[in-house]
Amino acid sequence: MRQNGGLIKTPDQPLIDVDELPIPAYHFLPMNKYRFTAFGKFTTILSSRGCPHKCTFCSEWRFWGAKWRPRDPKAVVDEMEILNKEYGRECFWFGDDCFNVDGEHIHGICEEIIKRGLDISWYYQGRADLVIKHKELLPEMRKAGNLMAQIGVESSTDRELREFNKQLTTREVGEAVELLRQNDIVCQGLLLIGSRNDSARSIEHKVRYMKWLDVDFPIFTMFTPFPGSDVYEEAKANGQLETVDYSLYNMANAIMPTEYLSRRQLTSWYHWCFTSCYTDPVKLARGLFSRNSWKRRVWRHMVWFTIKQFIHAIW
Repeated sequence: MRQNGGLIKTPDQPLIDVDELPIPAYHFLPMNKYRFTAFGKFTTILSSRGCPHKCTFCSEWRFWGAKWRPRDPKAVVDEMEILNKEYGRECFWFGDDCFNVDGEHIHGICEEIIKRGLDISWYYQGRADLVIKHKELLPEMRKAGNLMAQIGVESSTDRELREFNKQLTTREVGEAVELLRQNDIVCQGLLLIGSRNDSARSIEHKVRYMKWLDVDFPIFTMFTPFPGSDVYEEAKANGQLETVDYSLYNMANAIMPTEYLSRRQLTSWYHWCFTSCYTDPVKLARGLFSRNSWKRRVWRHMVWFTIKQFIHAIW
């Protein structure tokens, strides 16, 4: 807070019990306007706050106090049922920092969805090693409407994963991707480029690794030193931040150079990563003609959108 022209730091407040929070006032929102073309009648919901892991590039765990606080599964599905029956929401994105922390929590949500006969689909962001830990729940998750999992691949080498304090290995990532595939759950994999030791060669290796993993939707994100993260403090101390325009801190813009590449070069490589994966004729064909109807629909939407953008640019 501010007082007499200066800043006063107030003591940290105790973390709130997430089950005491009321359901958001959806009746004040234009719910009928919220829609993702590829997802349909879409909305976001939280089943927990925080994350117990401490990745160096993440500021979320520090913001929430490095604790994971789950909501009562029944309360979560109560909210989903209201959104489905009163507002026609059919598709849910769990905006949790890490949805798949606890098996009992996942099971509780799935059990409630199935018991109530909700005809919905849902997606989440989670860890690859936890996909493996709770692999016995994957069939139930799929039955309850889980169509896609977004997992943090992050790197193509165990060395860099250790530097990120990810507590994960490339072997585990590969196993998680295969488990999702076996259970007909679409996999979206996020991989970082632009870390301090990245070079043209290492970025090429990351793309080859993503193709080898064969995740359904590879997503490349620019290594971004978010304020509050370990990497931000390190970059700031070493004078590596080349911009403090926080509107660019969106995981799509290069904020600092690497030891080998300038920000401009990184931007070029960033675009090349996507182009290399999504113009691969084999991957394109497998996406467009996938046996998974949702995956097939998303791929066809992406291709049609790209064609329209290309025609518009020429016109």
